[in-house]
Amino acid sequence: MGLLSRLRVRLSPGSRRGAPAGIGSGFTPAMAEVWKELEEQVDGELKKSGSSIVGAWEVGAAELGRALIAFDDDRVLIERYSDSLVPALQPFQDLHKGIGTAMQAGMRAGLAAGSLAAATAPLARLMEGLDDKAAEGWAKTAAHLEPIILRSRRPDEARAQFLAGSRALRQACADADLVWRARLEALPQAPNLWDGLTGAAEAWQLSITRALEMEIVRHVKALVAAVREGGA
Repeated sequence: MGLLSRLRVRLSPGSRRGAPAGIGSGFTPAMAEVWKELEEQVDGELKKSGSSIVGAWEVGAAELGRALIAFDDDRVLIERYSDSLVPALQPFQDLHKGIGTAMQAGMRAGLAAGSLAAATAPLARLMEGLDDKAAEGWAKTAAHLEPIILRSRRPDEARAQFLAGSRALRQACADADLVWRARLEALPQAPNLWDGLTGAAEAWQLSITRALEMEIVRHVKALVAAVREGGA
C-alpha cells in the first residue's frame, strides 16, 4: 500500500479516534478514491485461485509421465494432459477478466446511492454461477483426457471416478461464494475500506484454493494410478 493509500485509510471513517467502530453503510467520494486502488489488490487474490489450479495439475504431470512410459505415444499423451486443464481453468480466469468491470460498476452505483451495499452488489454477483461453470469445465477436461483414460485397464471406472470431481469443485465454489458474500455484507463493520475488501477477497481465495488443490490432486492421482495399472 502506498503512502497516499495509507493516509486515506487513516482518515477514513472508523479509523479516527473516537469514531464509531466500522466504516458504516455509506459510500463517499473519499471512499471511491480508495476503491479505485483496491481493484488491483482484489484482482491479485482472484488470480491466486487459477495459480493454485495450475500448481495442483502440475503435481500429477511427472507421475503421469512415468506411468505413460509403457505406451508408444507417451509424449503426445503428456501434451494432451497439459492442454486438458484449459476448460477447468477458464471459469477462474474469467473472474480476473470481470473484476475491473464489477469494481467500476460498483463505484458508480455506490456514489449514486451513497451506499456501500450498492457498491458491493456487482462484486457479490461476480461469483454467481461459478459453481456450475467449474463443474462444466471439469467435465470438458475429462472429455479431453479421454485418450489417457482409455489407457487404463478399466476406462469406464476411471472416467466415472474423474468425473466425480465435478461435484467437489461445484461444492468448493458454492462454499467460497458464501464466505465472499458474508464478508461483503459485514464490510460496514470493517475498520476501513481497504482492510475490509482485501480481507473479503483473501477469505474467498483461501476457502476455494484449499478445496480446489485437495480435490484436483486427489483425482489426478487416481487417474495416474489407473493408467499405471493399465500399462502394467
